[in-house]
Amino acid sequence: MNCLQGVCKMPKQNQLLGLQENVIRSTRPLCFAAVKIHRQQLHTPWTIMASGLAKCIEVYMAVLAIRCALGYFPNVEWNCQPYSGLRDICDPFLLLFQNIIPPVFDSLDLSLSVGFLVLTVLVEILTLRPF
Repeated sequence: MNCLQGVCKMPKQNQLLGLQENVIRSTRPLCFAAVKIHRQQLHTPWTIMASGLAKCIEVYMAVLAIRCALGYFPNVEWNCQPYSGLRDICDPFLLLFQNIIPPVFDSLDLSLSVGFLVLTVLVEILTLRPF
């Protein structure tokens, strides 16, 4: 009975933190991860790719906002560059929601708002930030 007394002792908090840091330091090169100790976040290759994809979606949202802002100007020539490139990039995404959601009162198009909402939710999911 006396020999088991020292084995069942609970480690102290600083011993656990030291053990945790040693485990993190020893496994970091194995899983190609960078660890932020102060926030306890693990950035693996998958999370890095997800955050990169989220940044691409944010850039696409900015391009989409420019496309929608230019839609209010009637003198924009959509058949000339750079407007035709902008139209080619943005219109498939906008048409996806315009085919699903009909205009309200035959003039108010809510598909743009739904499209931005979908992209925003997707960015939030990919970056794991709270809403």
